[in-house]
Amino acid sequence: MDPKASVCNPLECMLIDEREEPTYLPLSLLKSITNNFSDNLQIGTGGFAVVYKGLLENGTVAVKKLLTQAVDVHETKFHQEVDSLMRVKHKNIVRFMGYCSDTQGKVHKFQGKNIIKGICEGLHYLHQQKIVHLDLKPANILLDQYMVPKIADFGLSKCFDEKQTRAMTSNVFGSQGYMAPEFYSGLITFKSDIYSLGIIIIEILTGQKGYPEINNILESWGTKFETSLGDIRLEPIKVCAEIGIECTRFNPAERPDTQRIIERLAEMEHKYEKTTKGKLKLDSTGSDDKMKLEIMSRVKSIPSTTGTNQFPVLVRVTAPPRYTGSSRAGLNLVAVLCISASMMADDRLDSMKQAMMFVIDNLGPNDRLSVVSFDHETQRLTELSYMNDVNRAIAKHEVRKLQPGCGINTCLALDEAAKILRHEERINRVGRIFLLSDAEDESVFRHDVFPEFPVETFGLGAGHDSAALPYIAVKTMGVYSYVNHDLEKIKHAFTQSLGGLMSVTAMEVQVNLQTLDGITISSIRSGSYPMSISSDKPSGTIQVPDLYAGEQKKFIVYLDVPEGEQNQILTVSVSYRNPRIRREATIIQLDESKLAVLRPKVSTTPSDRLVCPDVATELVRLRLARLVMGKANNIHRTPDELQRSWEKIKCSKDGRSATQSAVFALDEDVAQMQRTGGKQFMHSWLTSHGLQRATTMESPSESPGTFRVKAMEEMIKKMDEEKANEVKRYSATVLMGTEGAMEKMGVVTCTRCTKEKNGLVVYLLKFNPDADMSINLGPVELK
Repeated sequence: MDPKASVCNPLECMLIDEREEPTYLPLSLLKSITNNFSDNLQIGTGGFAVVYKGLLENGTVAVKKLLTQAVDVHETKFHQEVDSLMRVKHKNIVRFMGYCSDTQGKVHKFQGKNIIKGICEGLHYLHQQKIVHLDLKPANILLDQYMVPKIADFGLSKCFDEKQTRAMTSNVFGSQGYMAPEFYSGLITFKSDIYSLGIIIIEILTGQKGYPEINNILESWGTKFETSLGDIRLEPIKVCAEIGIECTRFNPAERPDTQRIIERLAEMEHKYEKTTKGKLKLDSTGSDDKMKLEIMSRVKSIPSTTGTNQFPVLVRVTAPPRYTGSSRAGLNLVAVLCISASMMADDRLDSMKQAMMFVIDNLGPNDRLSVVSFDHETQRLTELSYMNDVNRAIAKHEVRKLQPGCGINTCLALDEAAKILRHEERINRVGRIFLLSDAEDESVFRHDVFPEFPVETFGLGAGHDSAALPYIAVKTMGVYSYVNHDLEKIKHAFTQSLGGLMSVTAMEVQVNLQTLDGITISSIRSGSYPMSISSDKPSGTIQVPDLYAGEQKKFIVYLDVPEGEQNQILTVSVSYRNPRIRREATIIQLDESKLAVLRPKVSTTPSDRLVCPDVATELVRLRLARLVMGKANNIHRTPDELQRSWEKIKCSKDGRSATQSAVFALDEDVAQMQRTGGKQFMHSWLTSHGLQRATTMESPSESPGTFRVKAMEEMIKKMDEEKANEVKRYSATVLMGTEGAMEKMGVVTCTRCTKEKNGLVVYLLKFNPDADMSINLGPVELK
C-alpha cells in the first residue's frame, strides 16, 4: 500500500466513526489501497464483479469492482445497488462506506464512433499503401490525449506489390479472437484486416468479443440512455453495429472495404448530426435551427512565465443542418450564358442547354430566375420571375432557341446581371449569378468587376478563359468550376452549385472576437471572407454572407499572449439572420463562448503540449493553400518544388498531428496538380479552399468532394436518378422495336448512354440464360 494513501483518507476516518455517511470515493484512492486492483488482493469473483481486499492502516475494507465485459451490465444497475445500500444500516449487513463511478475515459455517450471512424481511416490509408496489418486488436490501437486512435505494432504486417490482392502463407500467426477464419488456412487479403476491425467495433460497442444480435446491443444502450429502441440517438450505434457484424462475415468477399465503411460513417454523421448535443443553446429557435459555434486552441497550455506570440486558435461555425422549402432562403438567380461562335464546337451549346433545363426544372416556387445571353452584345431573355409553370415554360423556350453568335463581352453581361439583381427584393433572399463561358476575354482585366453579388463561374471546354473566370470569381466571392473534355459534366457542376444555393439556412453571419486582459489579435486567417481587426487589436470580426445547411467554416485567429496567469484568452460570439424569420431586423445572437488555457509556472508536461488534431488539420490546409497560391502566381518555378514543400508540411508537427483522412485528401490534390500541369485545377482549388465551398474540377468523382454539403449530394443524386430513368425509357423504346419473341431474349440491360451528333446512343447488353453468356447488342442510335 502507498504510505501516502492514508493522508486525508476518508475511509480510515469512517472506520473510526461509524456515524459517518457513505461518500463518493476517488478511483485513485481505491487503486492505492488495492495495489491497482492486484490479483494478489482478490478475495472473490462473480459473474458481474470482482471483490478485492483494501488495506488501510487502521483496518481492512472490501472493494467491489464491476466487470464491464458483459453486454448486459448497465450503469443503471450499479446505481440501483448504490441506492439500496445507502438505505440500509444494520449490524448483520455489510456496511456501505462509499462508491466510485469514475470510468477512466470509457465512453458512455458513444463518442466511440469517432474512435471507430479514426481506426477505419487509418486502416484505409494502410490499404492504400498496399499494407495488410495482420494483427489489428485493441492492444495495438493507442489513443492520444484527444482520444484520436493511432494504429501501432507492424511486426506481423505484410506489404503487397502494386497489383497484388492476396497471398498464401504456411506460418499462421496473430492474436486469437481477432484473426480472420481464412487466415487459419494460410490466405492473406485486405479483408483479413476487415474481419479484425469488425471484432474491434463489436468490442467497443459491447465490451466483449463475439457475435451479438443488433437488438441486444441496442437494448443495452437503450437502458443506458433510459430510452426506447426507437430513440434516434440509438441510430449511430445501430449503424456501427451493422458495420461490425458485416465485417465479421465468414466469406471475405461479403465484407465491406474500408472505403465503403468510411462512406457509411459519413452518411451516418450527415443524417444524425442534428441529434448531437451542441456546445451552445439557442432558445429562440428549434433544435434543427441551431447554429453551432466551437473554439479550440492548438495546445491547451501556455507557460505563465514566458507568454507566446502567434498562438493559433480555431473558430468553427456550423450552419443549421435542416432545410425545407419554407425554412431556406429564396434564390434570385441570373444565368449569364455565353453564345460565342466557339459554342458550336463539341456540342458545347447543347451541353449548356441540358444543364440549364435541369436548373429550370428544379428551382422552387419561391425561387426566381432571369436568363441573359451574350456574345459581343447582351440580351435579357427573361425577367427575374418566380418559377411557376408559366415562367418555367418561358425560360425553357428561350434557352432552347439559343444560337451561336460572334465575339464576346463578358463585362457587359455581368453589368446587366448585377442591374437585374440590384433592383430586386433582398430580404431573406440569396442573390447569385451563374456565368458560363467557353471563350477567352482579356477585356475583363481592363474593367472593374464589382463584388456586389457573388458570381459562380463555369468554364466549358479546354479553350475557356482560365485566367478571367477565376479572376471574376475571386473578385466577387464566388467559386470557379470547369469541365474540359466530358462536357456533359457541366450539368453536374450546375447541379452541385444549385443544391447548395437552395439550402441556405443562415445569412449575414458575423463572428465577433474579443480578447481579454492585454491579449491582442495579431492576425486572422479567414480565406476569402472579409475580416477586420480593431486599431489596438483587442477585437476583430469575420463576415460570411450566407451558409448552406450544415455547412462549416473554419477560421484561424492568431493571438499574442503576454506572460502572466490570465487563463481566459478569447471570447467569441456569433450573430446571423435565419431566413425562416421574415423580419429584416431580426438578428439571432448566440451566447458568448470563452476559451481558456492552462498557465503553469513550470514547463508544461508532454500531454499539455499535444496538438489538437482539428487545429493542426486547418493549419496544414492553410499552409498548402499558400503554397498553391504561390505556384499559381509562378513563384514556384520547378514542377517538383510544390511537392517538396508539401512534404515538409506533412513532416511538421502539425502535419503529423492532423487527421490522416484530411492529409490524404490534400495529398491527392497535390498529386492532381502535378499530373495536370495546368493552372485550371489550381485556380478552381484555390477558390474552393478560399470560401471552403465545393467546386467541380474537370470530371467530378463519384465520392463526395471537399466541402460538399448534404444538399449538394441530394441534388446530384436527383440528377443521376433522372438520367437513369431517361435511360430506362430509351431502353424500353429499343426493346419494343427489336425483332423476335421477347421471352427468348433473356435479360437486357443498358450499360451506357451517350449523346452523339445524330442523337442518343444506348449501349445494350443481353444475358442469355440458356447459353450462360452475355451478348453485346449496342450501340443503338435513338434519334
